[in-house]
Amino acid sequence: MSAFSFNPVLVKELRQLVRGRFIASVLLLFLAIQLCVIGTYVLADPSFAARGGGRGAQPLFYALMTVLKMACYLCIPAYVATRLSQEHRGDTVDLLFVTTLTPGTIVRGKLCSGLVTTALLFSAVMPYMTFIHLLRGLDLSTVFISLVSVFLWSAVLIQLGIFLGALPGDKSPRLALGLAFFFLWAWIPRLMGPWLMAWHISPGRPSGLSLEFIVILVMAFVCLHAFSIALLSPRSANRALPVRATVTGVWAVGLSLAAMGFFGPRSGIIPLCSMMTVASAIALLVAVSERDTPNARIRRTIPRNRLLRLLVFPFFSGAASGIVWAALMTAAALAVAYAALPSLRLLQERYVIPVLFVYAFSYALTAVLIRRWLLSNWVPVRQTGLIALLLMAAGVVLPLLIEVLVRGLPIHAYSPSFWHLGSVAAIFLQDKAYAMPHLIFAWTWAAIVLILNRPWLADQIRAFRPPDA
Repeated sequence: MSAFSFNPVLVKELRQLVRGRFIASVLLLFLAIQLCVIGTYVLADPSFAARGGGRGAQPLFYALMTVLKMACYLCIPAYVATRLSQEHRGDTVDLLFVTTLTPGTIVRGKLCSGLVTTALLFSAVMPYMTFIHLLRGLDLSTVFISLVSVFLWSAVLIQLGIFLGALPGDKSPRLALGLAFFFLWAWIPRLMGPWLMAWHISPGRPSGLSLEFIVILVMAFVCLHAFSIALLSPRSANRALPVRATVTGVWAVGLSLAAMGFFGPRSGIIPLCSMMTVASAIALLVAVSERDTPNARIRRTIPRNRLLRLLVFPFFSGAASGIVWAALMTAAALAVAYAALPSLRLLQERYVIPVLFVYAFSYALTAVLIRRWLLSNWVPVRQTGLIALLLMAAGVVLPLLIEVLVRGLPIHAYSPSFWHLGSVAAIFLQDKAYAMPHLIFAWTWAAIVLILNRPWLADQIRAFRPPDA
């Protein structure tokens, strides 16, 4: 076998693109729209085509960039996600189910096929960009930097499309896909504006804001890549290992950059710690939906050394492992935040974010108790996180109904009070008098459910060992 070989999934996808009508239709439509846009501008004011009439170049450039963004941000990620979703359906036997390729190979093949399609669209837009440059008013650096930014965003959105297409079920990926791309399309112009302005101010030298934006895109891309691989892995595999290891590594790298002043003088430490705490709270809802005991396949990969086993325990699949990982990451994030800024006085970072995690911890373990004690014969383990979400929604809605029915207040006049303990919405009131009762109640509730779940957690810790240990 040769040392270099193309990804089989990439070859399959490109062959399908060549034989299908989708890419040809999109390319022809793309060229026709660009031709119509340029023709409209030139015919509307012939002075645009005159030498030195460069004022028409900027609106024409923004119009063509809008067309390019619509194709790269919507069409290509939606196409990649739809194809993967169809191949990932339970009633469809396709490449994902009859091949020995690893999930990583499949994800990278889908990603490369999307990037090749994006590059094809870029090759179609380059002649029009050359025509814009002849109109004057725009330098080549602005054009190329704008194209690079669109390509980076396209790579992240294609990876997001792969992640959404890998979600289990038939309808949920399509619904999530539509909502995700709708919100992204609404926010992308606002996010891209400051970056392009920073490059335009200093076209020969990247600014700190633009480099910061690139780093954030790379971190999001790496995390989405790991999530996609985990979703395509078999249920018996250790799905949590690549996800938790990647998130931990990305957070550590971002924290190191922030400590070195990459994002400004300590300005990135608090946001990174807050995002890690929120991500850990979401991870708790996923963790309680995992299996209680490791299967034979996972147990064969557990190290025999007790110390090494203790170190890798939070990264393995399992409910107890996920809970321990989320708790450790939250403790590390809060410790770093308080150590970096000991004089922190912001209520949101000091009270709201920690209470949010403790509430998520309490709701998750309460859902475990309800499922184990009351619903063990009717609700499977994988739906425990759904029970926690329902409990969390009830904690927000019930106080609202009590206020409306008892006090006769209209819904639009509702304002959470300090006695609405357990309500996730109430903790966001920017007042320390409201935050402290929630902090005390959340920690008390968490201690109670942790004690009640102690035998369940202890059984999982004891079961975490090799088969012959």
